[in-house]
Amino acid sequence: MGHQIWLSKEILEWNIDGGESFSVSLEEWKRPYEIWEFSRKLIDENNDRDNLSEGIISLKRSYEKRQKSIIANYPLGNINFNYKVPPKKRLELMEQYGLIRPLLIKKLLDIRNSIEHTDKSPPNKSECLELLDYVWFFLKSTDELVLNVPNKTCMRNENSFVWIDLNMEETSKENANVVFNFEAYLTLDKLSFVKKTDHICLENLEIVSERKELEEVECYESSHLTYKNNAIFIKGKLTNGNDQYQILKKILADPWR
Repeated sequence: MGHQIWLSKEILEWNIDGGESFSVSLEEWKRPYEIWEFSRKLIDENNDRDNLSEGIISLKRSYEKRQKSIIANYPLGNINFNYKVPPKKRLELMEQYGLIRPLLIKKLLDIRNSIEHTDKSPPNKSECLELLDYVWFFLKSTDELVLNVPNKTCMRNENSFVWIDLNMEETSKENANVVFNFEAYLTLDKLSFVKKTDHICLENLEIVSERKELEEVECYESSHLTYKNNAIFIKGKLTNGNDQYQILKKILADPWR
């Protein structure tokens, strides 16, 4: 564990300003739209039971393709925080991170299950079109999450910054141990060397005195040294799941890209 330091949660209110990202393949991004278009033709151009049923079944596949991409590239299920739902409850987990309002998706899943498992008739065409539109909006609203998956991100205010290495390519793997690596240049009023329950705890603390190391951080600006007598440059690791959850939820809600 090493030495520890506690950061004010005020940093969670700072703007996200830049970072590094990677993207899923073009095919992985595009495939949900292809399935959605197949579903649209079945629903929009027909009014009979069989075509509407097949349209609903395909619509569920479109939603789940995108859901799978998000789950595969973000450590949503690996971060252990208070009141977290089990990882297998993917819809509820995405709701906890603010990625979806689940009412209509639950309706879609229930309708699809009744069609597949009990051979029930689909709802009328108007309701099918409503579900079609909702899945389209879901795909559009989550495009950036798969086209720009943040590996590193920066939060800053006027005279400080926090550079976080999220290491998504590793932490998103099934059952991975999630650790966020921090490099931060913070004024002393944002730090505490004694435990504070309303602060973010970093472990393996390293206080860096070399200006060269500070200048190598992406978020660094020469103006930061104006505050050098009232600020320090630190490195550390964040392992607390509740704090990881708050940071990741902020990034998902306020993308820098």
